[in-house]
Amino acid sequence: MITLNYMYVYGVPKWIKNIINLFLIPLYLYFINRGKKQINDFYTAINFVFSFNLLGIFFIQQSQYEIYNLLQVLVQQRPKILLEIGSANGGTLFLFCYIASEDATLISLDIDNVLWKKLLFKYFSRGKQKIVVIKGNSHDPKIFNTIKKILGNCKIDFLFHDADHSYEGVKKDFEMYSPLVRKGGIIAFHDIVTNSVICPYGWDVSKFWNEIKNMYNYIEIIENKNQITGGIGILFV
Repeated sequence: MITLNYMYVYGVPKWIKNIINLFLIPLYLYFINRGKKQINDFYTAINFVFSFNLLGIFFIQQSQYEIYNLLQVLVQQRPKILLEIGSANGGTLFLFCYIASEDATLISLDIDNVLWKKLLFKYFSRGKQKIVVIKGNSHDPKIFNTIKKILGNCKIDFLFHDADHSYEGVKKDFEMYSPLVRKGGIIAFHDIVTNSVICPYGWDVSKFWNEIKNMYNYIEIIENKNQITGGIGILFV
């Protein structure tokens, strides 16, 4: 494990972090490419992501148990078109590459998909996979139309919500993007467990999740019933 966490000391301006990360792209690629040679399937991919922490690049805010079980569901379908709303530092996007078809298109949408992430994420691909990295607000109609143009006549096989955690935000994302998911596809939400006292102000994915889950066949993946946040909810369209 390589751990250099000085980048995540409180008070360091984001623009400084972004500049440093941009210059360190060759170093990141070296370790990622070395790691990819040792990965045979999504089991070893999970181990790599959770053990790799170079300046926090794969600072994956997921429970290993929960993301493992989500991938167990997805690997049965080998989705060809994936949209992740809220990619953060790319840990889950990296893992989705290992359960997707080798000719899949993976779309990463995040308001913080700055240049160094756009350069880095494209190297996560396997086989003939295409990774499209978009910077913008998922609620912006222009961004939505960009996604529709990328899809063309195709539909999304897997949609992952992990961006705006407010009730209004996650509801709007769902209302905008769920019609783009094919019948038989999968929609998943992160942080369906929300302790309103401890979690950041405004987080309320759980409220929306509990409103809609019974309209679908669904699965809840929660490591510990007493956990403060986390949990993954899966809807089968």
